[in-house]
Amino acid sequence: MQGERKAFPNPQAAALGSAIELYYLRRLVSGEPHGQNVDPKDYTVSQMLDGRWGLKLGRVTLSFPSEAHLRLVEEWLHLQSQTKVSSTSLMELELPTSEAGCHLVLDALSRTEAEISRLKSSLKEGEKEIDVMVARLYGLSREHKKVIKEFLSRF
Repeated sequence: MQGERKAFPNPQAAALGSAIELYYLRRLVSGEPHGQNVDPKDYTVSQMLDGRWGLKLGRVTLSFPSEAHLRLVEEWLHLQSQTKVSSTSLMELELPTSEAGCHLVLDALSRTEAEISRLKSSLKEGEKEIDVMVARLYGLSREHKKVIKEFLSRF
């Protein structure tokens, strides 16, 4: 699942079948970032007078054909773990050509995120159960548990 998030939106689009046609972002938008890198956390969004959607990265604004296209790129930027993303990677991002295709991919991402959240919650519950079993097995007192918890919180 984590790999699906990093490679977004390709796995989600592929899972929907060949009905979705993908184009590189550079073919869908007007404008191109200056420089080699962009900050994935530093951007602004606005609706333009012609009804298109703008994503301002630094001094350049990318103009999107629909809000759904813009939201896909926002999700991709949000999922990037680096502090800088190459402009080439951004512009070679593959997006559905249609707005409906974008909505399908966004829905698939939403389901993936919900599944990740559910699995993380389940994992935490399992860890708690293991902690209780280990404490019983070793006969740990509350004081011992507190010392161990404080020690582990440093890592």
